[in-house]
Amino acid sequence: MIIECIVSALVLASCGVALLKWTRASTALSRKADIRLANQLIADNAAERLENSSITDAVDKASQIATELTTNHSVPVVIRNDEFIANDDSSNRLRGIHFTIEVSQDDASTKTTRHAWIFDAPPSKPEAPSPSAEKIDQPNPDNGDDALPIQNEDPSGTAETTPTVDGGLLP
Repeated sequence: MIIECIVSALVLASCGVALLKWTRASTALSRKADIRLANQLIADNAAERLENSSITDAVDKASQIATELTTNHSVPVVIRNDEFIANDDSSNRLRGIHFTIEVSQDDASTKTTRHAWIFDAPPSKPEAPSPSAEKIDQPNPDNGDDALPIQNEDPSGTAETTPTVDGGLLP
């Protein structure tokens, strides 16, 4: 009976040690998950603030944001930027800035990297001139067009919302 008690005590002690190790590992994983989530939220905050800034002051604002977040959260926040110019097929030049936001606490396993881009407004393409009121209102006799003209009340040449033909609504 004494031998069974000793064996039972050893089994209980080994189970207790295993349970303590499992609890410690679980706590460490939970802490890392909390740190990763906090880093992700900080990086997302920085990215959103950068994306809402104008391209002219974004680089200066990036350093201010990094300093502010580092101070407020006691976490090292590094924001790097790379300016670029992209050309598309129509030879429009699109200027932008790519930001790399790095937030890290404790060790490399909790480091979070987030990317953000902001773009300068692309040059607007010239719009095609709208047809004049005379061209809309006049029938074309060269095509055998004997139809009545559309009555356009707007002298700017743009069609009204409900154009009329001969006093009635168009179908």
